[in-house]
Amino acid sequence: MPPISPPATEYEKEIRALYRERNEHSFGKPSQSHGTGKRVVDFIALLLLICVASIAASMGVYTWLTPTSPQAPVAGQFYTSSSQSVLSSEFMVQFEGVVATVYASRATKSTAPVEQSYLAAEALGQALVLSSDGWFVTTQAVVPEARAGYVVVLPDGRAYTVEAVALDPVAPLVYLKAAVRNLTATPFAAPEELAPNVPVAAVTVDGQGTARSWYLGYLANIEARTPVASRADLAVGSETLPDRYLLDRVLPAGSRGAPVVTLGGKVVGLVGDYGGSLRAVVPLGNLAGVIETLFANQPVRRSLLGVTYVQSTWLSLPAGEEQAATGALLVPGARRAAVVAKSPAAQAGLREGDSIVAVDGRRLNGASLSLVLQRYRAGGTLELTVRRDGAERAVAITLGEVLGGYYTASAE
Repeated sequence: MPPISPPATEYEKEIRALYRERNEHSFGKPSQSHGTGKRVVDFIALLLLICVASIAASMGVYTWLTPTSPQAPVAGQFYTSSSQSVLSSEFMVQFEGVVATVYASRATKSTAPVEQSYLAAEALGQALVLSSDGWFVTTQAVVPEARAGYVVVLPDGRAYTVEAVALDPVAPLVYLKAAVRNLTATPFAAPEELAPNVPVAAVTVDGQGTARSWYLGYLANIEARTPVASRADLAVGSETLPDRYLLDRVLPAGSRGAPVVTLGGKVVGLVGDYGGSLRAVVPLGNLAGVIETLFANQPVRRSLLGVTYVQSTWLSLPAGEEQAATGALLVPGARRAAVVAKSPAAQAGLREGDSIVAVDGRRLNGASLSLVLQRYRAGGTLELTVRRDGAERAVAITLGEVLGGYYTASAE
């Protein structure tokens, strides 16, 4: 028989009641609605936490794996004057004053200074300083004729009347002379320094003080040619320069004629049209002979060979025929024979169907025959490697000359 517990005192009864109340409050069964809502909230919070952690981890891995460089903008991305952090201060100082804006001149009253100013919206395009004594170069899309009526405005707002205009007979370029001194010229990039994905900048001004834009991008192609509308236009004369470099993005309308430069500070060419948009660059790496004639106040002289050709790299050839057709294939054009009568090529015995594969021992590869020839001065001699009937032979040629249009105010 179990022992009989003594009756509980009033104090013990009070303590037991407090313990019973606490246990029921802490471990009693909660209501169903309260428990379900709490579990839903906890589940949503857990999902959000997992998502945030995943995004943070992904961004960290991407940042760690992606290389960054202060001199190499992201491909396909362009920056304007409002974002120049990728350009060093030395680079920007180098190009202060090397670009001018071209306008069509107009008659003004000397007593109306406001009418003498030129607005950015009236600009024909940009021009690059070519010499310290006032020669500039731009494209024939900006200045199409050798005549009077043009003005160049420097970045500081000073305007100068163009006194001489010289058209290039081979490249779509034009040269302007103004009475200004102490300008700064910039060296040109050699063709071997250029390759796809090389970062470049296009420099523009508006001719009204300090406004300037720097459009950064990449060279997407250095072996492009001007677009053609039909097969009849495929063949070009050796005195026509079809070569273009292509940018990775179209530039705005105000960039026509603007210089494109490497981030090393050398000029690649001038912004030109390509298929209706400003994406092309007209090469400038072959102006040594041109500058000599300009300094002598004479029309531009370019070398003349006298052939019409199609570059093999412009064609889609059947498999197995690429090697046999490599080089510049001499074919007739729509209005010109494959070998022009009495030309240096005709005198050297070149014929329709021949293929010029090398100049002075250097294979043409992707460069056009026209571009290679313009590295030689008029009257110079060279050796062509010509393939005929499957055999190659060397042909010595003395180049002729072709003159461009020329206007000077002193001749009026």
